[in-house]
Amino acid sequence: MNVRKRAIVVLSTAALGSGLALGAPATAAPAPANAITSTAVTASATTTAVSNAETAAHANSLASARWFTIYHGSKKGDWNTPTVKSRSRVLQVAFRCWNGGDGTKVRIKIVQRINGHYQEVHASRKWLCNGRTIHTRMNDAKVGGWYTADVGIFGKKHTTEVWLQNYG
Repeated sequence: MNVRKRAIVVLSTAALGSGLALGAPATAAPAPANAITSTAVTASATTTAVSNAETAAHANSLASARWFTIYHGSKKGDWNTPTVKSRSRVLQVAFRCWNGGDGTKVRIKIVQRINGHYQEVHASRKWLCNGRTIHTRMNDAKVGGWYTADVGIFGKKHTTEVWLQNYG
């Protein structure tokens, strides 16, 4: 059915275009062809508008998928971030610290609060405090679950900056 309509549209458009090019009056084209052409063009324009709207919605959903910071803070020494609610299954802790050349290391643990009890669910290895941002991530966080980051310093106590982030 669509192939037949397309053929009629193409033929009527060609006939109308050739008639206009030769200087023939607009009334020379048959009325049914004009009716089919205008209906087909309207349907095609509607389809194009719908597909453009779908494309824009898809682009917006892709543009909104990014890292959201749900906590950011910094303190000196060992400390815990406040407990925050995860909005997605992907939970990341980004952190950095500086050691001044004394070899201090840092370890981050992601801890989940379940019924008032805290349970370690993910831990990074010990990282050298060198001023670079380091990431540790878990992909199976519970949406709506409560999480905190436990910052452990090994060596001289330095300031550690921490971001808790969700992706989505």
